[in-house]
Amino acid sequence: MNFTEKLGLLERGLKRRVENYPKYFESGEREKAKVQAVIDEFQKMIDDYKGDYAIRKQLQKDETLIKMAGSKSKLKKLLEDETAFVAMIESGRDEFKKNYQQEQIRIDILLENARESLPDAEYLLQRIAHNDYDEKLVESLINLFLIPVLTDWRDFEQDQEKKQENIQDSE
Repeated sequence: MNFTEKLGLLERGLKRRVENYPKYFESGEREKAKVQAVIDEFQKMIDDYKGDYAIRKQLQKDETLIKMAGSKSKLKKLLEDETAFVAMIESGRDEFKKNYQQEQIRIDILLENARESLPDAEYLLQRIAHNDYDEKLVESLINLFLIPVLTDWRDFEQDQEKKQENIQDSE
């Protein structure tokens, strides 16, 4: 890759970062909301279950609860014992929280990094657009730190082009 190709890839990658930031942020927030919805569903199940026989009958058919209990007959026995059933649901909720807590932390870190780097991406785009940079410095930084990233971006762009060609061919 020559410098012009590297700079073009860098510029297009930075544009994607700036343009897609709102979608990226929304996607991260949606993922966190999905995890919270599952946790809330566990709690709702506990709250609905207590003292409501009709709910208990419905819960006997819940595949997730059957798996958690080990079998339909074990679930039926658990549903008869409110304390044991609530303990099982709380255990499932706590296990889910534990498993997805790291994922939520990872999403938060990625969103924070994206938020913090957005001004830098906008600044670099502006400098590139106005040819306001030291070519040797930029090329050295690209060669030292960004070749793997630019290679990934190039591969991404080529994949997108192939997908677009396939779509056009199928029409």
